[in-house]
Amino acid sequence: MFESLKALPLFPLGIFILPGDYTQLHIFEERYKELVHDLSENGTTFGILSTNKLNTENYGSQMRLVEITKTYPNGEMDILVKCESIFELHEYQHQMTGKRYPGGTIKTLHHIHNAHASNMLLAEFQVLEQQRDVETGLRKNVGKGILDIANELDLADDEKLKFAQLNKKEDQERFLLRQIMYVHKLHEQETVTRYLGFYLN
Repeated sequence: MFESLKALPLFPLGIFILPGDYTQLHIFEERYKELVHDLSENGTTFGILSTNKLNTENYGSQMRLVEITKTYPNGEMDILVKCESIFELHEYQHQMTGKRYPGGTIKTLHHIHNAHASNMLLAEFQVLEQQRDVETGLRKNVGKGILDIANELDLADDEKLKFAQLNKKEDQERFLLRQIMYVHKLHEQETVTRYLGFYLN
């Protein structure tokens, strides 16, 4: 399902972020300083439009400013932002009306949401988390939703884009299970390597 088209300030970057995840940005261009100022003033969202060459669907991440974590004497800033949803770009503007930063018209996509994960996916993910707990000595409280798991797997941007293009929950779960199984195999190989003292081809 789609919402109607709406206007959104845009920040083209070579990253893609899934809903629920956070990222930090360093702001140094004057046009994006203006964007951050506007976000601080009116509390609206903006879009990170992924410039990844695999982004054939023109997907982006709708973000909300969480905090300006640091300001510099020259006006540059470090900010923390959180993804609220993903969108499909329909029209790009190099400058929004009356602004220096880009914008566009987008449709919010609703096929990626934090639905409760199946028992199978949860069980495999919990095994992976237990391995990490042993290695790091840290225990994290991770939610039981599909997006909770996707964000904890530290997927590469290419993999996130592939995941975002899946419309059915079953396909999303199969994708994450394959990712978990791959991490399991890497972990087993690393364990053997440490035990035997050499690397496997």
